[in-house]
Amino acid sequence: MPNGSNNWDERELFERGPVVVFRWKNQDGWPVANVSPNAAEVFGYTPEQFLNGDVVYSSLIHPDDIERVGREVAEGSAMSSFVHEPYRVRRVDGGIRWLHDVTHVIRPDGGGEPTHFLGYVVDITEQIEAEAQRHALEMKLLQTQKLESMGIFASGVAHDFNNFLAGILGEAELAKLCLKDQPEEAARGLENIIMLSVRAAELTQQLLTFAGKRQNPAQPVRLDRVVEEVAKMLGTVISKDATLELQLAEVDPIHADRTQMVQVVMNLLTNASESLVGGVGQINVRVCNTTFRGDRAVCLTVADTGCGMTEDVRHRLF
Repeated sequence: MPNGSNNWDERELFERGPVVVFRWKNQDGWPVANVSPNAAEVFGYTPEQFLNGDVVYSSLIHPDDIERVGREVAEGSAMSSFVHEPYRVRRVDGGIRWLHDVTHVIRPDGGGEPTHFLGYVVDITEQIEAEAQRHALEMKLLQTQKLESMGIFASGVAHDFNNFLAGILGEAELAKLCLKDQPEEAARGLENIIMLSVRAAELTQQLLTFAGKRQNPAQPVRLDRVVEEVAKMLGTVISKDATLELQLAEVDPIHADRTQMVQVVMNLLTNASESLVGGVGQINVRVCNTTFRGDRAVCLTVADTGCGMTEDVRHRLF
């Protein structure tokens, strides 16, 4: 850099920069032995007020931070230097500023107890406030995402409930037609109506669970039986032109919420049916025992010959 009368030298640039340099005495309150001229810009107090004792440094530290700062000084005194966690100070006008403080420990020749602390402090208030705003925005976004998830969940519940109702109405119509001429078919339809009604009631209980109003205890559940039951329930919902093939082995019980397992299987089968172009195609369901990471597990696979998921649906899959 060229020299000239209009250029600051390094010392002047340092003294007018954002870093305030302090030399504190190792005494109660950390009285100031020396301070750079730019202290007034951060604290609002002149260097003379610090040097003549009108202002004791510890009195400026926020009451909620002073104990921690004192502990950091006590622990750091055994080292050659240390860095404080950010702390707050109160300006002359009452404003609060956040400081980043790096301190070097000064000892007399030969060691011993520190006589002074030489450090620099940087005003990081804008950074702290920006971080707080970013955190607030993240929390707001999280809340928005939760509300969106609730909307998706409610939409899914309405979809499932419609499936139950369609099944109930279908079975009721069949029972009505068969009541006189085919009493056995009518009895089977009435059984399905009862079963579908119970599942619909369980679905409303799941809404209460989602809202935190009810706990659904986990219990041993045979997934092969759940699939078989759901397949029967959805007989009037799945396309008549679709072929449903079940490969159900007698599997180990899993520890789960049975209502949720019914809903999972029902969603998979319904989605598979809806993906079939024109309702024509095949749905294969397989349940078997397997191992996962060395442990026994149960595997449920649902495959279909439909159109698959769009990229938007794939992005929101889970």
